[in-house]
Amino acid sequence: MKPAQNLTSARRKSGGTLRAIGCVPRSQGNPMFRPTRAMRLLCSCGFAVVVMLSVTVCRAEVNLVANPGFEKNTKSQGSPAGWSVSWRKTRASDENIKSDSHKPDFKVTDSEPRSGSQSVRIGIDRPADDLVLTAPLIAVEAGTKIYRASVWVKAANLKEMTARLCAVYLGDNGKWLGADYGVCVVQENTTWKQCVGLFQPARGTRNIRLRLWTNFERKGTGVVWWDDVSVTSTTFRKLPPLQYLDSTPVSFTESERSRGYRVFSRPMVETIYPSTKPRPDDKIEQLMLESFAGEIEAASFCIHTCRELAQLTWEVTPLHHRSGATIPRSSVRMYPVRCLVRQGQSRWGPLANRPMVQPVYIQQSDRVAVAADTTQQLWVTLSVPKETPAGEYCGSILLKTAETRWSMPMTLTVYPFELPDVPGIAFGMYARIHPDQKLLEQNFLDMRRHGMTTVGVCGNLGAKLDLRDGRVDVQFGDEDDLVRAVRAYQKAGFPEPLVWLMGSDILRWCRRQGPLESKQFESAYRDILLAILRFAKQNDWPEIIFQPIDEPFGHSQRMPEAKRCLEIMKSIPGLRTEEDGPNGGPELVEQVYSLCDVLVYHDGPWVTRTAYDPEAWQQLLKRTRADGKTIWFYNVDLTGYHPEAMRFGYGFGMFAGQGRGLLEWAYMFRYRPDRPDEAYTNPKVMFFRYPTTDQNVGGPSIGWEAAREGVKDYKLLCLFLETVRDAKASGGSERRELAERLDLEVKSCLARIRFEKLMATAGKGHFTGPTDVRDDGVTTVSGSFKMDNGWTFADYGKLRRLLADAVVQLAKSQPNVVIETGRSVVRNGP
Repeated sequence: MKPAQNLTSARRKSGGTLRAIGCVPRSQGNPMFRPTRAMRLLCSCGFAVVVMLSVTVCRAEVNLVANPGFEKNTKSQGSPAGWSVSWRKTRASDENIKSDSHKPDFKVTDSEPRSGSQSVRIGIDRPADDLVLTAPLIAVEAGTKIYRASVWVKAANLKEMTARLCAVYLGDNGKWLGADYGVCVVQENTTWKQCVGLFQPARGTRNIRLRLWTNFERKGTGVVWWDDVSVTSTTFRKLPPLQYLDSTPVSFTESERSRGYRVFSRPMVETIYPSTKPRPDDKIEQLMLESFAGEIEAASFCIHTCRELAQLTWEVTPLHHRSGATIPRSSVRMYPVRCLVRQGQSRWGPLANRPMVQPVYIQQSDRVAVAADTTQQLWVTLSVPKETPAGEYCGSILLKTAETRWSMPMTLTVYPFELPDVPGIAFGMYARIHPDQKLLEQNFLDMRRHGMTTVGVCGNLGAKLDLRDGRVDVQFGDEDDLVRAVRAYQKAGFPEPLVWLMGSDILRWCRRQGPLESKQFESAYRDILLAILRFAKQNDWPEIIFQPIDEPFGHSQRMPEAKRCLEIMKSIPGLRTEEDGPNGGPELVEQVYSLCDVLVYHDGPWVTRTAYDPEAWQQLLKRTRADGKTIWFYNVDLTGYHPEAMRFGYGFGMFAGQGRGLLEWAYMFRYRPDRPDEAYTNPKVMFFRYPTTDQNVGGPSIGWEAAREGVKDYKLLCLFLETVRDAKASGGSERRELAERLDLEVKSCLARIRFEKLMATAGKGHFTGPTDVRDDGVTTVSGSFKMDNGWTFADYGKLRRLLADAVVQLAKSQPNVVIETGRSVVRNGP
């Protein structure tokens, strides 16, 4: 028998790379976390560092897993004693989709033990297959909040496959309360390696179901060996935060030491942490931007300090063209990026359920303090006036401390065309109808300035409803919720139909008239809808696309109401309907498919949320187009601050997935006017625009700024495609050849986009470097937080420049076209 409970031996064999958590002798007491001077300075300059640790010692290392080394076997089944093996049905939703499953190559083997005499080997030959090895139930120990899990894994020939240790939380009578499907994750070939993680059972958990899941995403192949599984109690009361580490060596030049910092740059879609270190090729001497007349351009650069900067301020000059044209200083804004502690939801991938200091929003402040050996990201937003002539504009940014002044040149290239909206494309955010009309109008105007073409208005009708002579009398007023929302919508100038996620007041009132399936309910509901449409026509409202119920597919108990309301809606000629989240419950789609004009798919082009199936997606697109329906996407990111996910989702990713729109939840989620500072103190709230309060200076999130860049990517791509079509249709031979060559070059870039490795999760991405668990319980992450979409961070900017230059080239190749005026040279996109 192997010493399953002797983790000291296991740590010695691992070389100390991954260590047990918090093994501090009890005689040393309970040391409390003490912030360093650097952390205190981070707090003083706007970095919110929340101390989540309370106790940093562990209980005795008693392994709660039975048969942890698979030494005891059930010979008749060929499986470890006490453990169960699942492969035909590994998820609750597998009733109808796993009938063609093949059992993977599973065995208890004595040829590859990590210790002792045996291990478990699982070979996956088909991407569609997976296997789950489930341990005997582990009873939750009284007083234990956090558990430590450890497993030794060996992997070979992995191709797009992961091996995961998962924890499922069961309450009374085995009720499912939640799960953590990423306690430990292996996705690369490796010799025997110990993987360690912490997990916190949901409230009310009685038993833990520990699962070793091979090919969790059902999209890869390979061979995995498991051995030496361990679950032990800890005395942590809360999960310690994730901490970002960057071991890149930094050497400063004499001039950099003199001024106290190095200036460097990364693509704006890359997440920059306070502990990010500059690489040699990141160094810049000037800031270079490209934009279009009438657009707002976002860019950023960073400073990394070699000493504390008590106060860093800056000045930005106007930008001048050699012709004398000027972009005024008022058009250029520069602010620091502020970090906050954020904690994810269950679907945030590596960011789930663990607090972490994240760069979150752009604080509209003209100064910042920076600790020594710290990186501060600075964000530049440049509004190019609509009549700005094309060409190169030059200015500078002056960075000032108490001791030094340093000027960095800034160059802006304005392209000789504008980016018109693309008709029929819905870029939107869900937003609540706030009672403050001024705030409501400010929010809608901010959304429009970020490129949004619609709003998913969330709220009640708000009108007075009465029943008179068997008919519903709807009495509209200027202060009704929907009336106020439409007023703000029209004032902001949105060009596409408004989407209304209806509140509960109409449904609740109609249910009082009769049961859901009754004639009384139907008559009342229909009368109210007709009254809204009449009022809308009388007041010249935009078209409203009605969404009666939120996410009825993922919440099946809502489906009867959704179906009934949609049936009544579709009895009214011309009324268009929408429902979101079909891939959250694909088995329910057919119940309302014929009743929905717009289907809004979670995350992107996933027919189901378990794995990307390109063939199934193409079949869905073909069917919906033939039936005259529209596909939009929904919630490509739920952090609010992940710039790559937002730019990709609103831009090239939406185009590659062939969606015709995107609705994101939500502009100011959980905003409380009476508690505005909760946006800063509650790690689980999500904001795209942070409010200014008595205690905090607000500003847009970096994800929100990236969304606008994504919209510009999409509009530019459509502009390019129409220009290519015009050139191929009406140009001379040289112009047609140029169009063909540029079209092929752009298509080759887009062809590198991949959805296969992306999970349909709200926090798309993973840390590319190693993850470790320190002795104090803190989990460290490293590398870049990157979407696995086939692109590098630099590809976004490269393709935009390629598209813009191509439009100019094709315009120059057309006779009698003047492009020096800064006006459009082609028409709208498709």
